Amino acid sequence: MRFLLKVITISIVLFLCSCKSIQNNQKISKYSELDTTIVKNLMKEYSIDIPKNWYSYFEKHNDLAYAPKELYLNSRKDPEAFLMIFKENLKRCNCNNVTSLTNHFVEKINKVYENFNYDIVKGQHPIYGRYNFIIYKINRKSKNYTVLNALILKDSNYYRITYSSSNKTYKKYADDVVKIIHSFKIKE
Repeated sequence: MRFLLKVITISIVLFLCSCKSIQNNQKISKYSELDTTIVKNLMKEYSIDIPKNWYSYFEKHNDLAYAPKELYLNSRKDPEAFLMIFKENLKRCNCNNVTSLTNHFVEKINKVYENFNYDIVKGQHPIYGRYNFIIYKINRKSKNYTVLNALILKDSNYYRITYSSSNKTYKKYADDVVKIIHSFKIKE
């Protein structure tokens, strides 16, 4: 009886290990275009409309990101322009409106970048009302970038939609980015 129990236990362990190795072999590689079905499944908390001239991929930290197709790079680095969405709890910033959230965000970024200069542009989301764009310039690896953060409040969370682009391509995709932001919808 003990022998049979050992055989069954070893068989179960081997089976579980083989299933795990199958899963690991099926992982999606970073910086490669994701199928739209996979992307829809990954968007558990929100949805957005991705323009046809953009693609979805996993960036270096395994976060879902979006970029214009003409900037597609399968070289293990972020494209020249990309967009990402982050969710954070408002308790972390003790904010209760867009203005206090914007002030908190600016203070946080000001600690990261020396001589931090920024512009704030007010926006109106079709579903969530007023939100703010915080736009600033940074230098990353000897290249100049413009970063736009759209801060959207919803209940006890805020969503930060970040668009980062080289200065030379920023304006080219800005209209697409605004359309993506306005298509943003939190799943309830």
